[in-house]
Amino acid sequence: MVYNHKNAKAMSNMQKRCSLILADGLLSCQGPTYTFYVPGVGQSNIDHCAVSKGLLPSLADCMVYEEDALNMSDHLPLGISINVTNLPSLQKTKHIGR
Repeated sequence: MVYNHKNAKAMSNMQKRCSLILADGLLSCQGPTYTFYVPGVGQSNIDHCAVSKGLLPSLADCMVYEEDALNMSDHLPLGISINVTNLPSLQKTKHIGR
């Protein structure tokens, strides 16, 4: 995949550095097909849920939540479900910047 925008490049570099996967890119998300919308400007899918590769077997579901009067943002909430009975055993985690 080619990333031309500096934020997309930064996200891609962070994913590689931290061994993260975009869960919402692997699962078929329910709900709207976008997470950002501004009338007259457009819509896009710019919000993501990043998880460690070790959580992949435990991912169960992905959801983009519909617009709601309580949501004061121009972004829609995005969530994932993790099956805790399938969680891998806890291992040492690499903390960046500590």
